[in-house]
Amino acid sequence: RLRDQPNDTAANYGLAISLSKNDQHEEALDRVESLLNINPQSILYNGAFAELLIAADQTNLARDLLKHQLVINPDNLPLSMLYAEALNKLGLHEEAEAVLERQSKTHPIDVDVWFELAETAGLAGNITGVHLARAEYFYLRGSFHRAIQHLEYAQRLVRRTNPPLVAKLSQRIQDLRTAIRMAQS
Repeated sequence: RLRDQPNDTAANYGLAISLSKNDQHEEALDRVESLLNINPQSILYNGAFAELLIAADQTNLARDLLKHQLVINPDNLPLSMLYAEALNKLGLHEEAEAVLERQSKTHPIDVDVWFELAETAGLAGNITGVHLARAEYFYLRGSFHRAIQHLEYAQRLVRRTNPPLVAKLSQRIQDLRTAIRMAQS
């Protein structure tokens, strides 16, 4: 297709993604960079460029690009998820966790956000955060029993240190058990 239409942006984008998956990162980056020259404000092209930079182990450049893009496009979910990925790859797990926690507040029903938050909380050593994020993930997937399990795990971890959170978790567990009973009747 590119032989017939060398300026076809969709074909160039698709080829760049394919090249990156085949570890031909330089050519992939060149193609997306040419798309960015055509439309430097494109969130899609900036996100793709950052994703390809991460794949090419140029994670510092990806982080800087994404940080700048998030100033222009605050709380953009795809850019934020890529930013958290870059931060994780750089070993900045607590920063990545903060990015994902913010996204969990602005996108509370996105299962991917909760999944990534649970994984990142684990990398950051926040075991309570792992269980809280997993609870929300399982809740959104309709697995109420597993959500309750994780809430109970979190509750045990903070029982002596955070009474307000224990009370909040108790209420959430009770609400989920009520929802289960209502669904069964």
